[in-house]
Amino acid sequence: MENKELTYRLDRLVSLLVRHRESRCFTCGRRLPFNLRQAGHYNSRTIRATRWDLDNVHVQCNKCNVVLGGNIQVYRAKLDPMVRSRLDAMKKLYDNGKLPEPTYKEKIQKYNELLGCAREKNCLPKSIEWQEVK
Repeated sequence: MENKELTYRLDRLVSLLVRHRESRCFTCGRRLPFNLRQAGHYNSRTIRATRWDLDNVHVQCNKCNVVLGGNIQVYRAKLDPMVRSRLDAMKKLYDNGKLPEPTYKEKIQKYNELLGCAREKNCLPKSIEWQEVK
């Protein structure tokens, strides 16, 4: 499978996981129906080291995610300081070429399992730190 297809699959899985996990816009707090929830990223999707990190992605409404460009100042303020610090450090390492991109297939497998859990038992944890499956 090509990286382009794997990237698409991971993007889709993370979007579904986040939209199952949260029902309100992370930045403005507006309650959203499932089909209007968007996956908004703290670190840009171009930072592949955090692109699929579930602490880096939260539900946002269209206004906050698209019109306000992620509403990053509010997003940053609402993130847990420990999570924000970890994500900022990962971005810096990635920018300096010291953090490799995550492996695709392991993340797809892990997130498929989490999505199954979320759908069946509504047991998706609020925060899941990114770790490689060995």
